Amino acid sequence: MALPIASTPKLGVKATKQFLMKVEKGIKTPTRPIPTPKIDAAIEMIMKDAKRSGVLEMVSEGSDMIEQLEEQRKILMQKLVKIDAAIETLRMEAIKKEWGVSIGCIVKAIRTGKQHRVTRIDTNWGKSKPWLGGNPMRKDGTFGTANYNLYGSWEI
Repeated sequence: MALPIASTPKLGVKATKQFLMKVEKGIKTPTRPIPTPKIDAAIEMIMKDAKRSGVLEMVSEGSDMIEQLEEQRKILMQKLVKIDAAIETLRMEAIKKEWGVSIGCIVKAIRTGKQHRVTRIDTNWGKSKPWLGGNPMRKDGTFGTANYNLYGSWEI
């Protein structure tokens, strides 16, 4: 069972001055780096793991490792963006096929009974209804610019 958090102490005038003097004195005191005697072993272990996993297979011994690794990361990030876009497209197609909803279609909010034009679909919907966002229909039949969260409470 967790213990309750103690209330913040309130300092009097004298205690406040003493506290501030202690803080100001501490700020002026130089500090030195904390020794890390096992750093060489840690670096060696990280490099061994990187070589074993194939991260460093493209890195040659005589070249600048940092530049090569940054270039490799840039290439992987570009691939990741393309993969994410493909996943998003496939999810949108699956939502359209299973639920019959896409950006721009008209749905009815169950809670309010108002019609909305779909402007956003949350593709991380799992097996339940996808969450939607949309512009509500005005009285004159046009759609407003406000964006309402319809969540899973909608029907076509």
